[in-house]
Amino acid sequence: MDPDHDPYLVIPEFSDQLAQASLDRYEKLGKNGKPQLHTNKAEWTILATILAVHCTSKDDYTIQVVSMGTGQKCLPFSQLSKDGQLIHDSHAEVLARRGFIKQVNRRPTAVY
Repeated sequence: MDPDHDPYLVIPEFSDQLAQASLDRYEKLGKNGKPQLHTNKAEWTILATILAVHCTSKDDYTIQVVSMGTGQKCLPFSQLSKDGQLIHDSHAEVLARRGFIKQVNRRPTAVY
């Protein structure tokens, strides 16, 4: 990549902007499935996103959330499906990757 167009080199605090784009999109989602605040316990989750960045200069760029996943669980070996009907790995990064692959397969000519 041309160093003049590498967002990590030309955009101040670029990694913070990537994180903020992910959090902004997450906040727009409904409450269903999100951790809830309780008076006597805390719930939490892991968030992973796949982002597309289009950068022509340090002042002209866009950040697009392409796929997002939350989760932190994996089925134990004893609960695996012999027919492959259950998702074994529900970690956030695995789900985000699966969503991205689904997007690419649906729209292979799209520019992300």
